[in-house]
Amino acid sequence: MIDPMRESILNFNKQFLFKPEIINLNKISNYKKVVLIGMGGSHLASDLVNYFTPNHNLIIHSDYGLPNLESRGIKNSEVLFIFSSYSGNTEEVLDSYNELKKRGGLGVVIASGGKLLENAKRDKSPYIALPSISIQPRMALGYSLIALYTLLNDKTAIRDLIKMSQSLSQDKYETKGKVIAKNLLNKNPIIYSNHKNQILAHMAKIIFNETAKIPAFNNIFPESNHNELAGFSYATKNNLLTNHYTFLMLRDESESIRVLKRFKVFQIIMKDRGGNFIDYELKKRENKFSSSFEFILTISWAAHELAQYYKHDPNVVPFIEEFKSLLRK
Repeated sequence: MIDPMRESILNFNKQFLFKPEIINLNKISNYKKVVLIGMGGSHLASDLVNYFTPNHNLIIHSDYGLPNLESRGIKNSEVLFIFSSYSGNTEEVLDSYNELKKRGGLGVVIASGGKLLENAKRDKSPYIALPSISIQPRMALGYSLIALYTLLNDKTAIRDLIKMSQSLSQDKYETKGKVIAKNLLNKNPIIYSNHKNQILAHMAKIIFNETAKIPAFNNIFPESNHNELAGFSYATKNNLLTNHYTFLMLRDESESIRVLKRFKVFQIIMKDRGGNFIDYELKKRENKFSSSFEFILTISWAAHELAQYYKHDPNVVPFIEEFKSLLRK
């Protein structure tokens, strides 16, 4: 029996060969700022754009309506709004699209189908149609990222992503992911990173949540040392605070000495209290995209392995669908 999630991970690198076509491109005029509106896995590409290429400085809006740009001295007429929803049926994104239509402004749609794409075609708005295949939005990250960089006309990033995709070796990441999964059995991961790598830690949390169907959390150093650390004040060996969690420490070769010291001290004091740890270091690569996607694929395999162990279907999110169905009543 074919496992769609496994196939998605195995074929993930092929997504970067996607060549998006911007329909109604002539309607995209000059703009000073870009706002991406998306929820869940559909806005992860924009987070990564800000992570990899901060010069684009995207504003990300994950809510109903439109952001209050006037308070930042930005007029709607100066903004390119990008509405991203893989399914094309995300309630909040549809609401934002309708709000922009009322106010007037420049909007572009990125979707594989659904009402959002229908509306874009009806309104003759600019849009990019993503491949319409059975895949979870978080696993369509390659398609979304290439589409977004195409809209931003960042040919250098697209070239580097394609080059990076040719070096992604699935077998290595699957093996490493299984090792991480083994250390997470019957545990909930808490992923810590520095501020720069926060989006990668957050993506790991999302993958564990949706694929493995387990609670997972993330936070950053040094901020968490000033508040969250107090929550483990009474952790001792073999009590609930240590038995239920494993700390996944996402480190960077370029870590500042002061933050690195915080990582080390945290591990010392929590190991004395019975804390469990997994260390993951982002290796410096010639291609700036490589180490991040190595991490994302490794965590994807780990979450997939955990789903098999817990006998959860990694391809569906029934609890989220139940929640959405109740909202519609």
